[in-house]
Amino acid sequence: MSLNFLDHQTESQAAHHSSPSSSIHELAGRSVLDCGGSAPFDRALSSDWAIMIDGFQKLAMESWLGIPIIYGIDAVHASNNVYGATIFPLMDADLAYRIGVTTALVVRASRAHYAFAPCATVCRDPRWGRCYESYSEDTEIVRKLTSIVSGLQGIPPRGHPNDLK
Repeated sequence: MSLNFLDHQTESQAAHHSSPSSSIHELAGRSVLDCGGSAPFDRALSSDWAIMIDGFQKLAMESWLGIPIIYGIDAVHASNNVYGATIFPLMDADLAYRIGVTTALVVRASRAHYAFAPCATVCRDPRWGRCYESYSEDTEIVRKLTSIVSGLQGIPPRGHPNDLK
């Protein structure tokens, strides 16, 4: 399994760990970004992810600091590391919003605390490693498809300072 550890606000790449459980215990009080196609095992369902993440939380709480971890999962094209989850194409703003809502539900079901998504960028150079995650070279298309963020995060209630209506 490949895990990326986040220490405070700084993201750092971690090597492939032969024992993620011991790493979680040793690196107590940090957060984890699970990406790169890793999974608890082949064909892991949301419930399998939940069991794994709950186990990591237990180890973190048993560590010398006793601080829970924040667990994130790469969900740029939906929660693609969860077996059976749908990988969505993005075509219009309404669809992007609904994809965000669906992805948020799948991520929550796996007990991950945040989704490392979306990659709302305008890629103009295919040599960039995340170019395949870009929605388009057209800034207007990318702007419209950022409605996925509202789907992932939910819409603020009426009267909230961030309510755009």
